[in-house]
Amino acid sequence: MRTWQNLPDFVDNEREKLAEVLDLLLRHEPRADIASGYFNLSGFALVRDALSKAPRIRLLLSKEQGAGGGELYPAGFRRDLARMPFRAETRALAEALIAFLKRPEVEVRLYTKGFFHGKAYIFEHVAIVGSSNFTHAGLTDNTELNAVHKQGYAAQAVRAWFERFWQVSEDYKEALIALLEESKLVSAGYSPYLIFLKSLYEYFKDELVVDLEKGRELGKSLVQLADFQEKAFERALRILEKYDGVFVADSVGLGKTWVGKKLLEHFGYFQRKKVLVVAPAQLVEMWKRELRSISVAAEVLSMELLGRLEFDPRPYFDVDVVLIDESHNFRNLNQRYFNLQRIMGAGKRKKAILLTATPINNSVFDLYNQVMLFARGERAFARAGIPHLRSYFVRARLGGDLLNLLEEIMVRRTRQFVKKEFPDAEIDGEPIRFPKRVLHTVHYDLEALWPGIYREVARRLERLGLAVYNLEAYLREPTAQQSLEQLRNEALIGLIKSLFLKRFESSVEAFRKSLERQIAFHKRFIQELKEHDRVLSSEAFRRLLASGAEEDAVLEGLPRLEGGAYQKERLLRDAEADLGILEALLGLVEPIGVAEDPKVARLVKLLRERSGHKVVVFSHFQDTIRYLERAFGDVFKDELGGRRWAVVDGSVPPGERAKRIERFAPQAQQVEVAPEDELDLLLATDVLSEGQNLQDADTLVNFDLHWNPTRMVQRAGRIDRLRSPHDEVHIYNFFPERGLEELLGLLRRLMEKIEEINRNVGLDASILGEVVDPKTFNALRRIEEEDPTIADELEAETEVSNEFMRAVLATFLEKEGVERLEEIPYGVHSGKAAEGRRGVFFHFKAKDQHFWRFYDVDRGEILDSKLEIFKLIRCDEDTPRVEADYDIDRILAEVKAELLRDLEAQFAVVVEELPKVQRELLATLRRFSRHPEIDRGLVVRLLRALSRPLPRVFVRELEAVHRRTRGNAIELVSSLEEFVERYRLAESHGKVDATERLTEEDLELVVYLTLS
Repeated sequence: MRTWQNLPDFVDNEREKLAEVLDLLLRHEPRADIASGYFNLSGFALVRDALSKAPRIRLLLSKEQGAGGGELYPAGFRRDLARMPFRAETRALAEALIAFLKRPEVEVRLYTKGFFHGKAYIFEHVAIVGSSNFTHAGLTDNTELNAVHKQGYAAQAVRAWFERFWQVSEDYKEALIALLEESKLVSAGYSPYLIFLKSLYEYFKDELVVDLEKGRELGKSLVQLADFQEKAFERALRILEKYDGVFVADSVGLGKTWVGKKLLEHFGYFQRKKVLVVAPAQLVEMWKRELRSISVAAEVLSMELLGRLEFDPRPYFDVDVVLIDESHNFRNLNQRYFNLQRIMGAGKRKKAILLTATPINNSVFDLYNQVMLFARGERAFARAGIPHLRSYFVRARLGGDLLNLLEEIMVRRTRQFVKKEFPDAEIDGEPIRFPKRVLHTVHYDLEALWPGIYREVARRLERLGLAVYNLEAYLREPTAQQSLEQLRNEALIGLIKSLFLKRFESSVEAFRKSLERQIAFHKRFIQELKEHDRVLSSEAFRRLLASGAEEDAVLEGLPRLEGGAYQKERLLRDAEADLGILEALLGLVEPIGVAEDPKVARLVKLLRERSGHKVVVFSHFQDTIRYLERAFGDVFKDELGGRRWAVVDGSVPPGERAKRIERFAPQAQQVEVAPEDELDLLLATDVLSEGQNLQDADTLVNFDLHWNPTRMVQRAGRIDRLRSPHDEVHIYNFFPERGLEELLGLLRRLMEKIEEINRNVGLDASILGEVVDPKTFNALRRIEEEDPTIADELEAETEVSNEFMRAVLATFLEKEGVERLEEIPYGVHSGKAAEGRRGVFFHFKAKDQHFWRFYDVDRGEILDSKLEIFKLIRCDEDTPRVEADYDIDRILAEVKAELLRDLEAQFAVVVEELPKVQRELLATLRRFSRHPEIDRGLVVRLLRALSRPLPRVFVRELEAVHRRTRGNAIELVSSLEEFVERYRLAESHGKVDATERLTEEDLELVVYLTLS
């Protein structure tokens, strides 16, 4: 056995390894003093067992590095620990080192007076002096030279040298232990709250430190914003830079228009870009006025003009920036949608600014259609972890959420968020404030005069079959597709019956009008079937009525189908039975005139009670508003106390509509109106619920119930706005005194049936868009009970952004600053008790991308929804740390592998899932590249222009070209050349999807949190 007497004279890590020599000496010497510039975990690992045998150890380290600069302790050691592999054996090694350091016979000091470069290993009889640090490389790998002094006097001299430095050094034992404990390998002492906040901080860190290039904005902005609006502007610019499209979706009354205005100033004035604004007709003049005030020469188009068949989009193909106010009006694929899509898709890439408080009205696909106005293809958000956009929306409709997308493209804050997070916000030096919303319930009683009328209406409506709307059910030999269509027709019939109920609740007049129209159609339908053996198209009747056409013209112009294919007698019998029910329903309400109507009388009484206050009365139905117009102009004229009033609905031309709004709210509209011309009452449909500033008023009346709760928020936002002169705004909601249960019961049954049909066969948005959500029934109850929190909750239900996540972080940073979170190293963890699902949350970073994943230990599922994960991991300062006994290494490996598979799928080069017609045309063009009569250069240009995703409206036009030119090479190429030139597709350039291939080495574990 080797002893200190037969040790080698030199150790160079070739013939003799210093680790082996130290192992021997540590086991047999009574003491060891070690001086080393640096010491690390891997060095400890080499002599771990021998160190545990040593009776006494003193370790002297250096704070500063040599000529390279920097710091060895704590910064260098912290970095070293961060680079260590996260494995069970490494974690065990760190725990062993902590246990070793905590032994009372172990001392550690740090020399802080300069760089300590000496390396010495001093024992009772031996001293080793040379070049080897106490690291893995120094003890085994590096080409070192260490002299072994075996003379007692030499060892004593080296010890004296050691003592001189030891005495002027600082105790470092506890600090070194702390470094180990705070590392990812141990993570002792981190609360779940700190881990939660560290994740949020790293996720939003770039936004916190990004300084917008103010130099881009030459001169001073004329648009003064509050703090929260300025932050919205800055974030919107970042999103536009990344995706060329942004939603500014702050809830009503928070000044989206001002944020949009500053964005237009930024692009249109300071960058001299060409700007187009698209807005509802009633907002066109407002936008022209606002743009003049900031010297931006932009074109302003009304949505109504955009919706005309004869509209020519070509003059707008060269715009650079398009702002779309009230963009939710582009949630459906109609004429105005496709005309706007032509503008967005033609020529050079454009930036889109979409303003809306309600990006989702009925279905998540409302939002999808708006996103597709600027997104180029289904893979536009692959870098955000959304490989296929439409599939992502389908999953959201089936119960998922949209936060992962919306955090990329949307700025969204609610009133409650702003009040909480920006309590000191100012505009023009004035503190902002919101009026208090006060709900009032107004009851009226039809039952007092006509007992049982609600029950009778509900009972007869339930018996109504509306056979004329389900012709497929009467075919003699239906195809499989026609049999499927029967179910869809039943859903449509449920929708029509629910509309009857809503109109009955709104006003007897609106109900009467619906019944009269249906009776007229049924009579003509029966007549045509009896006398001419022809079937009238109920679908065309419904569509023409919805377009506002005159009823007589509608009935005369309806398409007729040959009756021979139908079971005529059965259809006739059922249609006549329906006619009888419709006439009986009309008989129930025919006696109720304006003078007898208790609902109208109660409204008049309310208006008298609110004398001296400006009031807006809303109804969803134009027939109801016109009914009130007649009532106020005739029967109740003298009881209105001299009120000056006007109607604002879809039949009032936009110019006249704007004048009436100015006369009602001159202060909000910033116009001068003579006192004798001023209005103090507006009767309005929901054409007035968008984008209007009516804060001169402090009273709003909802004359019918909120079947779509977002309308309550939209309407209230007309008077509940920043800079309102009122401390309170009053919202009055009309409810029937009795009979509501009958209406709600039938409506609930209708909705359940429609939803069941949807589950079985699938329904299009035109039907599902009108389905009343079950939550609506609960909301109605709370509105009737004057629950003061319901309005805020309805607003919060539309919360579709991650601003609430930023708010949690902002609250902490305001109190504590960034230093505490900055000093937390990557890879650390904590644990908490699970309130829902048990599992592990992982936050990874790869280059500039962040990924959240949650592994459900019970189901073996991996979640990627940030909203769902946030709800699982959210905790507060007092949340206790609870350790979990999970196989972290296995789970981490599984989650990493799944994430890498996701990333690889996103990176994979995909032929952009181009529509079939594009793929066929591209294949045809390639075949024509050698056609003797076709210019090959032209074919190449066409291939380049048509090889990228195109807007749906362009695809439809290509389908027409394909059908028309099938088989004719010359005509096809000519038509495609005209198509590409018309839409300037050769000059169009989109952002290339720059998804990089990421490997496991790119993945950094930011933090993880166990839930047990």
